[in-house]
Amino acid sequence: MPRISCGRLNKADTHNYQYYGVIIGQLLTCQPFLINSEEVRKGEFDKNVYEYMMEMLKDLVETMEREASLEGTLLRTAMEDNIVGEIYSGDVRLMLNAAEEGIHTLTDVIACQFEINEVLHWLCKKGDPALDTDGAFLKDMRLTEVAGMSNPLAGYYHFRSTEVYYRFLLLRMIENGSRVARCEWCGRFFVPRTNAATKYCDRVIRDGKTCKDIAPVLKHKLQTERNKVVGTFDRVKRKLYKRYERALAGNKKPSPKDLSIKEYYAWLDEATKARDDYLAGTLAAEQALAIIEAEPVRGDAAR
Repeated sequence: MPRISCGRLNKADTHNYQYYGVIIGQLLTCQPFLINSEEVRKGEFDKNVYEYMMEMLKDLVETMEREASLEGTLLRTAMEDNIVGEIYSGDVRLMLNAAEEGIHTLTDVIACQFEINEVLHWLCKKGDPALDTDGAFLKDMRLTEVAGMSNPLAGYYHFRSTEVYYRFLLLRMIENGSRVARCEWCGRFFVPRTNAATKYCDRVIRDGKTCKDIAPVLKHKLQTERNKVVGTFDRVKRKLYKRYERALAGNKKPSPKDLSIKEYYAWLDEATKARDDYLAGTLAAEQALAIIEAEPVRGDAAR
């Protein structure tokens, strides 16, 4: 089985979790081989495959802690809560559960990204998400509060997973009435610094200049071109994620259009780079659109 090194992660990659998808794909590939299917050893638990999977999870956690300490620490604590004591217990049932829960812990982080994105989209468009529908997952959140060491009367929240931490921040944004806007140039969400209408964010996009510096002076033709590239990226991204979600549904027949998380993130990595290179002026609109609209590479080629 080929090993995907988590060392390929860097600070830019960890925010988008591209390699979460790669590692999840590798773990899902290994999982069926935990129980040997060869006639000679049929039904036996394969410790070599299991140890390989656990080492891969450990490698990912250590890399995340090194490259993005907050996300890495939360991933480690979530893994400890979900599979600690089962990893090398010697009980086959518990070890099979540890492998499954390790995969679930990673996929939960990915799913959380898309939940948050949907609520930010709602905040940006309507200003107040309906917690009974769009933000229903926030109502079910359970928080742990602990007393402070220096002041026992002061409470502190105790987070042990990425999902709970970011859902908490999002809920506080909603409770505080925080404004969310979407940059009309780069297409990313941001929180405006003032209450004034703000079209562009302060992210540096090219030659040390921000979207706020660049966008207002562009000609109408370039604005129209930008709308097409960024709009196409958003549309295709949502469509492909739906294909990944449908592939997870246990009550449906497999379809040739189904995408694995590894295939989805392989496409997202290339498409995001194409969009950003276009915005930075290093890639023509036609080239960016060709990459964004390309059908995801399937199977083992999506590495």
